[in-house]
Amino acid sequence: MKWYLILIIVLGSLGIGFYVFLRIVDLIFGGKPTNLGLQSGKLSPMKKTPKGVNSYTDYEPQKMAAFPYKGTKETAVKMMVNVLKNLKTSPRITFYEINLEKGYIWARDISLFMRWKDDIEFYFDDDHMVQFRSSPRYGTYDWGFNRKRMELIRDEFLKQQSTY
Repeated sequence: MKWYLILIIVLGSLGIGFYVFLRIVDLIFGGKPTNLGLQSGKLSPMKKTPKGVNSYTDYEPQKMAAFPYKGTKETAVKMMVNVLKNLKTSPRITFYEINLEKGYIWARDISLFMRWKDDIEFYFDDDHMVQFRSSPRYGTYDWGFNRKRMELIRDEFLKQQSTY
């Protein structure tokens, strides 16, 4: 057998094994993370790793500014849900909690190929600012994907708000 065929078989087997390992880890630890939700009127803090983005942090790799909303919390939450439902780059967003009264959204986005899970949260505070955090459940680096997604969501939300 040619050496390159053996290499392809070995690499393919390793790739399949790694994928199966990730699915098993996901089945065991795939429930709701304990570090989500509101705590004292703010979203829960994130670990200081260069993954994800957060509007509350001073940790530079995660820092991203909150953005304003117009109208009531309820109207802004409904508008954000609409933005997320129509997001072309992330068609696999699932909503787990939408609380109009508190102004809180928790959703999860799943990547297409590797099925990575990213938790996305929004909190519409009393100062008319949209606070948020977006973070992958696993790993220590996300290659800027969460930042790009949140920039896209912010831009689309502000565009819709401008017609409000």
